[in-house]
Amino acid sequence: MSAGKFARKVAIVTGSSSGIGQAVVLLLAQQGANVTVHGLTEEECEETHHLLLEQNISSDRILIVPGNLIDPKVAERLVNETLTKWGQIDVVINNAGCAGKGGVPMDSEENFSFLFDINMKSIIRINNLAIPFLEKTKGAIVNTCSIAAIRNVSVIYIPTYYAMTKAALENYMKYEAPKLAKRGIRMNNIAPGIVATNIYRMPLDECQRKTNESCRRHVPLGRTGTTVEIANAVSFLASEEASYVCGTTLVVDGGLMTSRRLVPISDVQLIMSSGTSMLLTSNVLTLADKKGIVRTEALRQKQNERLANPHYFKLVQESSAVFKILLDEIEDVKHNGNDSQALMGVLDKSSRLYRATLRGAILGVSRSESEEDRKLLLSLRGREIMWGLVELVMFYDEKKEIGGGISRWARMMLTGAAADIAAQVVTDSSRPGVPVQRTPLYWNAVIVHILAFNFDSALTLLNAQKGAQYNREVGKMVIILERIHRLFKGEYRGSEFMKIQKHIYELLNQKFFTGNHNIEFIARLLIGSKEEFKNVCERLVDYWCEAVPFYMVTQMPTGTLNQLVINVEECMEIAKKEGDARQELDLTIRSVVGRDVADAMLRAGQCFGDWWFSAHLGDLIFRIEPVVFYEQFCNANLRDVFVLEYAHSLFEEGRLWKDSLKYIRDVDGGYEFADEYVVALPLDSMTKANEVIDICEEWQLTTLKTVRGNIAMRCLEESMLDYPAAVSWALKSENLEIITKVSNEVLRHAKTEDLSAINRQTSIRDVDKYTTPCPELYFLVLYCKYMSNYEAEMYTAALDDIAFIFDQCPYKPVFMYQPLLQGIISCAEHQGCNLNQNAKGLQHSMMKLETEIIRSVRRVGAEDANRTKDLIEKARKMLSGPLVETDLIDTPDSSSFRSTPTESDSLSNPSYLS
Repeated sequence: MSAGKFARKVAIVTGSSSGIGQAVVLLLAQQGANVTVHGLTEEECEETHHLLLEQNISSDRILIVPGNLIDPKVAERLVNETLTKWGQIDVVINNAGCAGKGGVPMDSEENFSFLFDINMKSIIRINNLAIPFLEKTKGAIVNTCSIAAIRNVSVIYIPTYYAMTKAALENYMKYEAPKLAKRGIRMNNIAPGIVATNIYRMPLDECQRKTNESCRRHVPLGRTGTTVEIANAVSFLASEEASYVCGTTLVVDGGLMTSRRLVPISDVQLIMSSGTSMLLTSNVLTLADKKGIVRTEALRQKQNERLANPHYFKLVQESSAVFKILLDEIEDVKHNGNDSQALMGVLDKSSRLYRATLRGAILGVSRSESEEDRKLLLSLRGREIMWGLVELVMFYDEKKEIGGGISRWARMMLTGAAADIAAQVVTDSSRPGVPVQRTPLYWNAVIVHILAFNFDSALTLLNAQKGAQYNREVGKMVIILERIHRLFKGEYRGSEFMKIQKHIYELLNQKFFTGNHNIEFIARLLIGSKEEFKNVCERLVDYWCEAVPFYMVTQMPTGTLNQLVINVEECMEIAKKEGDARQELDLTIRSVVGRDVADAMLRAGQCFGDWWFSAHLGDLIFRIEPVVFYEQFCNANLRDVFVLEYAHSLFEEGRLWKDSLKYIRDVDGGYEFADEYVVALPLDSMTKANEVIDICEEWQLTTLKTVRGNIAMRCLEESMLDYPAAVSWALKSENLEIITKVSNEVLRHAKTEDLSAINRQTSIRDVDKYTTPCPELYFLVLYCKYMSNYEAEMYTAALDDIAFIFDQCPYKPVFMYQPLLQGIISCAEHQGCNLNQNAKGLQHSMMKLETEIIRSVRRVGAEDANRTKDLIEKARKMLSGPLVETDLIDTPDSSSFRSTPTESDSLSNPSYLS
């Protein structure tokens, strides 16, 4: 870096009181420039001023020009005062800007106009004023733009109107730069990425640690940017080093825009111009809602019904524990060099742990005879099939013969079912435990063991059959199955199985098995007869896919993983039925074997009716192959969608909401998931609400204020009705819309004791600060003060409060006219109330109020208007007495008046004339 590359040059840097702008103005000053510092107020600019002085920049090289750029006069001052001090302008850095106008909805026209005034008009205004002087010095202009102007970066929450202003700035530069180039002026844009700042008011090193940890695995350069790095890029564009750079946007984002990964953003923010920041957030949930894939009411209902089953509830808890182990061990692998072989080992271990958990749940449910548990059992078996298939597809060598691998999948799926069937086989009473051939279950057990590649168990059943040693068909099948058993027990070779099939085919042609149709059926299964498989699919098993492994081996003994999909298609066609309810699972299986992971996960969630399975499935798959979901909208990976949905389903189950929050926090440090979902968390008690707030504060979630607002609104509902608490939480939320709603609700419905409690809250004591931003709250505070004084029998003070409301409060709800008038009457009825000091002012207020009622009779209704008029008349009468009885003669001692009539009294007072 050349320390003097801006020597004798003058630079205006807007928005330089903090953040990127501050870093830019410090760097340019170090490089020799005289600098004009700008911020909203002089106090904000003072920090930058001190930093410049600390770096030995003399005060005569610094000019402070504060002001809001929405005012055209501020732009004029910036240019004019700079020229007055130094007589030239060489560089203009347009860094000031904002993401929205506080206190108004982001999608309002007011916000739209405000953003374009600040982010576009002010830049054009400054440039137009400076261009004649930049032409003289052959100077440069650098505008702080945004990566949002270049493409939709879905990993960052960016308000639409803000993005529009930056897109406008991008095009302004593209069209303006060629014109300015002819006048010797270069104009370029800078687009920063994720930059760590003190977002949570914690020490800077702590903030930097958190942001670096969040971006380490997701931004290609593995870290966040710094304001100095952005400043270096700005310095380059503004200097002669970039003398041939014109009309371009320099992206400084660590590679973020090239990344397809979803960035966890617990403590990261995108630095806008002038250091104004905008929180990053995930829009995965919005995307999922738009596509109509998750969070449907029917699936929610299905999920809630299952959570009521204790077996299912236990499985959810245990599976969460398994995947917490997975996350922890993956972190260990990454810290130890990110070895791919070690990572695959961790995945394989976690997968087996999960499968064991699932098998335990299946065994637990299988003992139940209830219809609901039967449905759950079938669903859990479907998961087991799916999980095993995913393991096979994701971990198996594509070029290797799949017979050995798929046989293990079949054993996992069918061994338990075959054992259950075998346990029901009728035994010979003379030989306990020895099965007899008196029930179809016997042959069903043999066939299912064969389909499960448990040939040793099938052999045990056949050999134990009474008279088996004298039956030639059984004897021959025993010999064949022994050969097959040895083949699959060792290293499977497809060529050997083809030899066995050829021998069986010859025996069938010789009609060797015609004496035993059950053995003949098994022989036909072994050579891959489609008719026998159709019978199996229709009559024996719950899911046709349980026949896929054996069918594939018999059809393609030397087949590979890539050929598995062919067999799946054939099996689907064989097992097809009219109106088959299994179609969704069929399509899911087909998607898995076709390695269409995204479609498989979507279908799995819909098929099983719960998203935790898809979340865990995604947790496994995503480690191996990132899955981008609807890339044209957003680069969110599909796993994240399901993690969110899983968390949401747990939120709705009161016993698991803390576990769900911890789960999504642990997934890649996903605080942004917690931010999104903690807002949607049902708050069914104040205890739970306080626990949620504790978590928000402990994790420093950016949605803390939103959650406070949600609690405020819940406090207005009948189940948690608490008006004082509603006001307190609304104030903590700092959301003017919520404060307004709560204030109106309290005024309409709260009881006297509630209003007194609100008046005692220290958070509303400073009433004046609410006058402009929230007049409804200002009125509520004044009204509560009046009610408290009235309840304390301080009637004069209460009347003072009402008089102040009528005279000073800019907002008085129409529905509160009658309570206020009734308050005047009630105070005046008490002898201890001094009416003198307020009577005249209140009479004047009554006149104005009566006029207003006459004008608004259509709006309030005739009956209500008449009632208000009656109260006005009554209040007037209560106040008229004091107006007559007040001292009309200015005298220091009214007690000196005589109490009895005199002659002079008679002359002046006609009432004494007789």
